[in-house]
Amino acid sequence: MRLRDGTRAVVRPIRPDDKALLDRGMRRLTPESAHRRFLAPKPSLTAAELTYLTEVDGRDHVALVVVEAADPDSLMAVGRCVRLQERADTAIALHAPVAVA
Repeated sequence: MRLRDGTRAVVRPIRPDDKALLDRGMRRLTPESAHRRFLAPKPSLTAAELTYLTEVDGRDHVALVVVEAADPDSLMAVGRCVRLQERADTAIALHAPVAVA
């Protein structure tokens, strides 16, 4: 896909090997941006959080990443939907834009 500024981007499902990509994206956030996402200071993700966020089942937990086409190691955004256990017909959609270089 091409963004409004002309940047070419690729949207794809998140993979277990995206842990480092997600970790780098998290570390690029400003403290203020991280606080808005987590409602508390959060400088990094734990190993358990990285596992939860990247090892999704594609049915009850779906996540997509957007990376630059020219630099697939450059995370631009993450979006996910997680089905509610108590209501199988309902999911919450979460999105987390990281940065557009």
